[in-house]
Amino acid sequence: MDATATGDDQNGVGRDGREETNDAAAAAKKKVSLLSMFRYADRLDVLLMVAGAVGAVANGMTAPLMTVLFGNVIDSFGVSTTQNIIHKVSKAGKLLQLASAFFGGFIIAFTRGWLLALVMLTSLPLIAVAGAVSAQFLTMVSSKKLTSYGDAGDIVEQTIGAIRTVVSFHGEKKAVAMYKKFIRKAYKTDILEGLTNGFGMGSVLSVLFCSYGLAFWYGGKLIVDKGYTGGKIITVLISVLIGASSLGNATPSFSAIAEGQSAAYRLFETIERKPEINSGDTSGMVLEDIMGDIELKDVHFHYPSRPDQLIIDGLSLQVASGTTIAIVGESGSGKSTVISLVERFYDPQAGEVLIDGINIRNIKLNWIREKIGLVSQEPVLFKTSIKDNIMYGKEDATLEEIKRASELANAANFIDKLPNGYDTLVGQRGAQLSGGQKQRIAIARAILKDPKILLLDEATSALDVESERIVQEALNRIMVERTTLVVAHRLSTVRNLDCITIVRQGKMVEQDWRLALIITCVIPLVGVQGYAQVKFLKGFSEDAKEMYEHASQVTTDAVFFALVLASIGVSQTSALASDATKARNSAISIFSILDRKSKIDSSSDDGMTLALVGESSSGKSTIIALLERFYDPDSGRISLDGVEIKSLKVSWLRDQMGLVGQEPVLFNDTIRANITYGKHAEVTEEEVMAVAKASNAHEFISGLPQGYDTVVGEKGIQLSGGQKQRVAIARAIIKDPKILLLDEATSALDVESERIVQDALDQVMVCRTTIVVAHRLFTIKGADMIAVLKEGKIVEKGSHEALMRMRIKDGAYASLVELHSKPE
Repeated sequence: MDATATGDDQNGVGRDGREETNDAAAAAKKKVSLLSMFRYADRLDVLLMVAGAVGAVANGMTAPLMTVLFGNVIDSFGVSTTQNIIHKVSKAGKLLQLASAFFGGFIIAFTRGWLLALVMLTSLPLIAVAGAVSAQFLTMVSSKKLTSYGDAGDIVEQTIGAIRTVVSFHGEKKAVAMYKKFIRKAYKTDILEGLTNGFGMGSVLSVLFCSYGLAFWYGGKLIVDKGYTGGKIITVLISVLIGASSLGNATPSFSAIAEGQSAAYRLFETIERKPEINSGDTSGMVLEDIMGDIELKDVHFHYPSRPDQLIIDGLSLQVASGTTIAIVGESGSGKSTVISLVERFYDPQAGEVLIDGINIRNIKLNWIREKIGLVSQEPVLFKTSIKDNIMYGKEDATLEEIKRASELANAANFIDKLPNGYDTLVGQRGAQLSGGQKQRIAIARAILKDPKILLLDEATSALDVESERIVQEALNRIMVERTTLVVAHRLSTVRNLDCITIVRQGKMVEQDWRLALIITCVIPLVGVQGYAQVKFLKGFSEDAKEMYEHASQVTTDAVFFALVLASIGVSQTSALASDATKARNSAISIFSILDRKSKIDSSSDDGMTLALVGESSSGKSTIIALLERFYDPDSGRISLDGVEIKSLKVSWLRDQMGLVGQEPVLFNDTIRANITYGKHAEVTEEEVMAVAKASNAHEFISGLPQGYDTVVGEKGIQLSGGQKQRVAIARAIIKDPKILLLDEATSALDVESERIVQDALDQVMVCRTTIVVAHRLFTIKGADMIAVLKEGKIVEKGSHEALMRMRIKDGAYASLVELHSKPE
């Protein structure tokens, strides 16, 4: 099957809803023939189906053969003895398994009385017409029913997969309404299907009953004129009755057959589709090995769903074996599309992608992908253990190899702390792990593969500063003697690379080692600026230190003499020692509870901004989840305006909060529908455009062929990571929340977009209580309060200036500042 890229610059756009509906309706009219449904059956399938068919025929033959017995019984009244009758019944029983109801019935009827059977046969054309018309309607109705049930299933899967986003924006009712909409369609088609079944069966039976009246009248004449016996008439009549009734009773089965034919058409269409890029294709060259030279030669590319918009426009790029090149540019400029072309998720419409001078189309697809390691911006983990997720890169890997790869990716430390270690289940899409943890596992998976070519698509964007530094060092080690393509927008990520390429609107605007040199020269200036900034923030702390030391000496003297005087009073009350001891023990017990300090004890006043910083998995995003009441704390309390949030209505509480998560979740709908998802009242076009402009999304949306009516695809796959994040920010802004929760809201954006979006966020944060989870200090320096978390505890808190003035030796926040201030 062909793969689909999900990188930063995947700008293909789905068809609009009307086109999809028309296509679905057209597909609903198509079906395969009855015999074609079994064309993929193997020998065992054929054998089992033949055996079943024989059994069905034998089972169906029992009823018409009974008519022979019944007719003979009628004729034998008063002639045969009881013993003769029992003997005949016994003999007849051996023949009950040899024919089918329909054909057996008419064969017996023609054998026993062909004149009467021929008269009754005149009803068959009418029965056939009624059955054919019924079957035709059933095919159409069943196809619509399958489509409606499929759409309803998609809503369920989409809602459960993004349940946090759904409940955060109080979208449960909207999801239920959408589900009901498609279920109502299925319900209506079910009713129509029942009516069609009833009409078909009623038509068949009405014809049958008319033919029965004719048969009784004509049978009487045959008894008088032709010497037919009553038993013969009954045999013919009941045989035709059973045969024709079997045909009438088969009418409901047409529904199942029709559904099978319609479903088989779509299934076989998928099975027999011949994609341009087929991972199961065994053709192509298999080399002994590759050196790793990569070349893009005059490449032009557009996504299949947007043929009128070029993503890559005449791009030429050369990467020598063993060298590392960075591709930088704005969000949506085509960076990740280059990665997709090298991985051969897509083929360019013009130009060539060469590896070691060989067109990648001529190399066996699975083999070349084994030589390429990919770490994407949004890590994809499967619902299995950590060990199995890492082994996905190499199925026969040993535990030692897995642990070594985990250590290189800075994942071993947190994995070893988990109760089940490498056997820990990560949950659906890695839901049990933080963003940084998921990314490190993805990096370990790529390292385990030991690829010749390494593709890093914002591989460290989700990590905190310290983890990013360690992982970047690990990546720097494993990039040695490997050809590496790095998509990034941070200077720290690309400063040591061999070459830097700037891409804008699918074109290379600049590439040279001199560009890297210029950027490297600029970095020390940035470092000096950061150092000077830190010194400025520290102010005249040295002078303050001397004054604090002098003041502390005075305090020490005062405390000393106070203790001396207090000890005299204590000695005078020694007689009360016994009672005092009991009181003391009681007081210790009581005040240990009253004065117990919570591991996380922080408050945020109305309109203030609280920033949460710390290492990956320190508990930052968990606090966001607790505020949104995705979970309730095991102990302690969370209050809003002095009221414990457990006592508040959950839907009302979430309406007061706007959440922008680290990994944006969009629904398979239009951009407009995704933006308005956060607001249940009527939204005007002006409001939608206003929030899109505020989140720096309006420009790229306006550039799309369908604009705000563009369908983003499942999980927003038709948009780049930065574009998805901006739509998610617009969705939170339109909600006009009292509390804004930003969980790494700008981490997926390039530098320029991040600056613009951060400016927009700064504006919307005014007069709102805001909780910001971040690891880039420049995004939180203006926060009213900064809380530093470590292993689920607040180790420091205060404003930026206060935390710097504290001058805690090896303090957590000071360490972060120092790390940011180092020249990169």
